[in-house]
Formats: sequence, C-alpha cells, structure tokens
Amino acid sequence: MNIIALIIGIFAISIISMDLALAIVLHSKNKMKWTGWFIVFTAVLLGLSIFYTLEKLSPIAFEGKLSYILFRIWETSFIAGSAFLCTFAIHFIHFLIAQPMSRFTRCVSYLIGFAYFVESLLYQIQSATLHYNIRYIIALVVIFYIVAIIIKYYKDISDSGTRVVVKTLMIVAFSTIPVIIPALFIRSIALISAPSIGLAFFIVFLVFLYIAITKDSKENNSATKSTEEREKSFVDSYGISVRELDVVRLIKKGLTNKEIAGELSISVNTVNNHISNVFQKTNVRSRIDLLNLMEEPKW
Repeated sequence: MNIIALIIGIFAISIISMDLALAIVLHSKNKMKWTGWFIVFTAVLLGLSIFYTLEKLSPIAFEGKLSYILFRIWETSFIAGSAFLCTFAIHFIHFLIAQPMSRFTRCVSYLIGFAYFVESLLYQIQSATLHYNIRYIIALVVIFYIVAIIIKYYKDISDSGTRVVVKTLMIVAFSTIPVIIPALFIRSIALISAPSIGLAFFIVFLVFLYIAITKDSKENNSATKSTEEREKSFVDSYGISVRELDVVRLIKKGLTNKEIAGELSISVNTVNNHISNVFQKTNVRSRIDLLNLMEEPKW
C-alpha cells in the first residue's frame, strides 16, 4: 500500500506543479485578487503532496531513528497544511462562485481548520480510532459543504468557464462517495483513497486554469481586434491618413504635442498641422471632442 501511495504522491506533485505554474501565468496576465489566492492555494497543495510523499518514502529510504524522526516531521507538516486547506477551501469556493461569506460561516471555517489540526495531532499521539474518524469526518464535512454551496448557487454563476469547473467538482465529489465511506472503517482503503481523491481534484484545477488562461487570451485578442476595427472605421469614415492616425493614437495616450513630436521624430509644427487636419476632417474643436467622438458606439 505504501508503494502505491508513494507513486500517487509523486504523480500528484507533477500535476500540482503544473497547476502552480499555470496559476502564476494567469495571475501575471490579469492581476486579479483571486488568482493571487489561487497561487497560495496551489502552493499549499504542492507542499502537502511533497510532505505526503516524503512521509511514505521515509520508512522505505531510511532506517531506525532517522526514519522515525523524518516521518514525524513530514506528518506534522502535512497535518498543518491540511488544516489550513480545510479552512481555505471554504473561502475559495465562495470566492470562485462570487458569493460573499457571512461572519458566521467565516468563523465556522476557522473552527473547522483548528478542529482538524487538533484531532490530527491527537491521533498522531494516541492512534485512537475516535480521533481518526473525527478527522476524516471533518474533511468530509468540508467536501459536502463545497458541493452544497455549488448546488445552491449554480444557477447564479454567469461565467461559462466557472460553471464547467464547479460542475466538474460536483461530479468528482459524488463519484468519490463509494470510496470515502468505506475508508471510515478500513484504514488501508483510506491510505489509497485520500491521495486518489486529491489527485482527481488536482486534475480538475489543471483543467480550470487551462480554461481560464485560454479565455483570458481570447478576450485580449477580441479586445485588440475590436480596437483595430474601430480605428479602421474611423479612418475610412473621415479619410484619416496613416500619419494622422499615428498622432491620434498618441493623443489617446495623453501625450502633449511636444511629446508626440519626439515620439514620431517630427517637428512640433508638423504635429500641429496633423492635429488641425484631423479636427477639420472630423469637425471637432478640441482633443476632448475628438476622443469623445472615437468612443461613440458606431466607432
């Protein structure tokens, strides 16, 4: 069983490393708050997978007291990360579906993480079945809460990519029930079921990040195309020359006539002439009127 769990752990590290890389790429593109939190989330997951794998590796790669010490270090680190994940997962699902958390829910999420940490430590010290079951039940509560929140607010999710992701999360969660329940009573099953379930969710996150990055790229391309189409319509309607369009673009950036001259390597008088010609062609009297004209829906 330890060998199988070790293989799953190594595979999970590979998947989550890709998750983290894509999360960083997505954050660098849009700088949204949730992408920053998702980086934290995936970094914690990566740490957990590393600790889990090292925990399974210690008895195999080391012997005697060193094996025991390393095992306890990795296990304690894994417990701390798992407790954080129990709390963070609740916060993240609310953020993902754009549903604010109540103060009560926020407090309960912290209590759940603390309870998981305490029960895990007690089980580590005493190896009592009661602490094992309570810890497992806490993790189940978090999973079922996430599913319940998704079901409740699914119709309110407008973003198609997010809908696909949360729907996939529900499918994965429900498909793991036949494995989760027996694991409460047979620990050897839990040894394999827990990392397998985690791996399934890690793959979902990978798909989610791919969809998010692809969508972001399409939106950027669409915005660029829209700008090009507006400029073409503007040029065709008023007979704007290529050099005049260059000047107009710099006006939109807020540059002064002197700065435009320096940017285009022409004289200020030439810039003044280009602007005067544009004003005459578009029948406007100022830069503000010109910019307002270009922002009209028809352009």
